[in-house]
Amino acid sequence: LYIWLKKRMSTNSAASLTMIASLLVVIIPLTLVVLLATKQLVNLSDGVTQLVKTLDINQLGTHVIETTNRVLDGIPFVNAHLTDTAVVDGAKHIVQTLGQTLLGYFTGLITSFVGFITTSIVFIFVLFSLIKHGPMLLDVIKELNPLGDELTDLYLQKIGAMIRGTVQGQFVIAVAQGFLASATIALVGYPELFFVLFIITTALSIVPLGAGILVMPLGVVMALFGNVWGGIIVNLEHLIINTNIDNILRPKLVPKEARLDTALMLVSVFAGISWIGYLGIVIGPTLMILIVTTVQVYLDVQKDYQSVTLDDTGKHYLTKKLRSLSHSASAKLTRKP
Repeated sequence: LYIWLKKRMSTNSAASLTMIASLLVVIIPLTLVVLLATKQLVNLSDGVTQLVKTLDINQLGTHVIETTNRVLDGIPFVNAHLTDTAVVDGAKHIVQTLGQTLLGYFTGLITSFVGFITTSIVFIFVLFSLIKHGPMLLDVIKELNPLGDELTDLYLQKIGAMIRGTVQGQFVIAVAQGFLASATIALVGYPELFFVLFIITTALSIVPLGAGILVMPLGVVMALFGNVWGGIIVNLEHLIINTNIDNILRPKLVPKEARLDTALMLVSVFAGISWIGYLGIVIGPTLMILIVTTVQVYLDVQKDYQSVTLDDTGKHYLTKKLRSLSHSASAKLTRKP
């Protein structure tokens, strides 16, 4: 897009339009999903408020105490009873703890929001500079690389193939898993939580732990609170369908050479998040891919050609070796399923 625009307008204008288009492609869908999720949360909050207004707290408290005491009486060797005083003291402690937790949460939220704005501004300026000065940066990298221009071009092509395969493939898989998980929960009786759960499960699916750490307990809770078939369906969907999406889509979206080890992916994601926040979900794996690919390329070349010095024959061999690695990765990325 930048190259096409640059032929028709100034460099600054082309870079600005390219940056705006890139941001809109991400911001518009993300904003739409967040707005819909916010609306669902507001509706859910209104529903809870109405439920609390119509609820008899005294009757509920008495029922909870009586039920708890009946359960305690049925447990052998347990001589304990729940009283009104214990409930009141426990409620006070919970309210105090909850208040302190919420205060800390909102304080952290304000700090995170300020940090998000600052990071976003820095990201926009860096993106603009990379778009505008990208060719110059590539020339600098070629000059710094002792292997020469042609080998550097092939190396950069391989790096690009690895990053596109892993990052794009991982996000497509995460979106598919998040959509199916949230859609299943919506179909079994909770459509008002679809967009909220879609955001949460998609974010969880990016890391190797997956959305199962939320979906599986949620299915159990649904079954315990009366929606037995709903809980069973949610858990079966996750075990049978959601976990196999990765096995089906990953070979088609991510070439074998571009796949990060599970431990490396987990470390890179959480290290990126702790370093620069939510942008680290993308930047962390990207840096890890850069490191791993650099080591792999140089080890492959060194292993296969240890006895040849970097004269003309050696350079020709290295060129052929890196070209084959690059073409292999690119072919797997562009191969149609």
